[in-house]
Amino acid sequence: MKISGQWSLTLPGDSGESTPRKGSAVRRVLAVLSVGLTAVGAWQAWATFEPLFRYRPAPATVISARVQSQQVTSRSNGIRRTRLRFAPDVAYRLTVNGETYLGTHYSATTSLGSRAEATRIVNGLVPGTGVVVWYDPADPSRSVMNRDPDPRMLFFVIVPIVLGVLSWMLMRPPYEAEPAVEYPDIAKAA
Repeated sequence: MKISGQWSLTLPGDSGESTPRKGSAVRRVLAVLSVGLTAVGAWQAWATFEPLFRYRPAPATVISARVQSQQVTSRSNGIRRTRLRFAPDVAYRLTVNGETYLGTHYSATTSLGSRAEATRIVNGLVPGTGVVVWYDPADPSRSVMNRDPDPRMLFFVIVPIVLGVLSWMLMRPPYEAEPAVEYPDIAKAA
């Protein structure tokens, strides 16, 4: 490496010309994609795992619990399919530092599942019974009954992070082999 002049830096293999490197536009796109996908994965990870790290327990009373259904439409090979998916719809009252709050979230990332799964959850939540819920100490109006992450949401955490890392690896310039250094044979010299 040689530094010449006040502001120029010449690295090994540089000819000193300021021509754009081959594939530099692709590398810039991959850099943006890498940062974007990694940010999406990190945000999803935080949304999924925040209750585990920050939320505190509080006693609450179940107000209502029922199974909520929602139509989900998907398209595959030009065929449109509509099916019902289910989730617990809950309401509970919790008191934190003398303030009473109404909570309506079963978990931070409630994803829709089967009727049997939602029914099993709702059957354990009889109105008027006491339960332990988890609340955000910075904002007690944010609370959940179950702070465990949904394993199905891990897909939306892991995939963006893996794609971000892969695109970062692709954007790195290829390594150029350095010429081999020959050392004198000490045995022959003696």
